[in-house]
Amino acid sequence: MSIIVSFIAGGLAGFFICFFSKFQYIYKLEKHKDKFMLYFNICDHWLELKEKQKDIGSVLQNRKIHSVAIQGMGRLGSHLLQELKESDITVKYVIDRKKEIMGLTLPVYTLDSTLPKVDAVIVTAPSEYDEIAEQIKNRLDTQIVSIETVISDWAEE
Repeated sequence: MSIIVSFIAGGLAGFFICFFSKFQYIYKLEKHKDKFMLYFNICDHWLELKEKQKDIGSVLQNRKIHSVAIQGMGRLGSHLLQELKESDITVKYVIDRKKEIMGLTLPVYTLDSTLPKVDAVIVTAPSEYDEIAEQIKNRLDTQIVSIETVISDWAEE
């Protein structure tokens, strides 16, 4: 009898462990899906800007922004830097977790650093915007904006 009870208990425990681990896996997939959909929408709006012969530099100039820092040098940050190099906007520095970024000639600061004054900081990690913006607000009195806002909202004005 005790063998049957042990077998059933073991089976139930195995079932719940498998169910819980599958649930965690599905939750992680959902988070990644949401993040990639956000990136897709940003890239799609960016391409629409290009199709309308607009660029991010002119969008920023229309808002009286002439100097910026780019937070995050992942793919979106790298593309933003390249586009702004071809504009009248001055990118003064980069804020990133890494203190050194290969091939980058701009100064790199971390979120723990004292940050030099700029007209705006553009956060290129939209899924982490709230946390990053809060950290920057504690270090610098300037406008902090998400790349998503610049491309999707400001460009439509």
